[in-house]
Amino acid sequence: MGIMTMDKNMLISIKQFKLTERETEIMQYWIKDYSCYEIGRKLGISPNTVKSHLSRINMKIQVNSKASLILKMMEVSSALDMPFPRKDADTGLS
Repeated sequence: MGIMTMDKNMLISIKQFKLTERETEIMQYWIKDYSCYEIGRKLGISPNTVKSHLSRINMKIQVNSKASLILKMMEVSSALDMPFPRKDADTGLS
């Protein structure tokens, strides 16, 4: 699986939050509007495991919703003068 190369700039910008590789992978799918079920299916884990990861992600980044998470990532990317990945961009996600 691994991290998608398209989001290299975003990965650099989120290092400060100390997310695990799996949390980062799940966050990228979540930001691109995949459901917990879809993420779980792609990664071979249960939707409940995805929800647990999302709870830890939100706690580490200090947000409480997907909208807040996206806004925070946009702010971090903007502060570092990096483009935020768009949903329609080629992500390498299959």
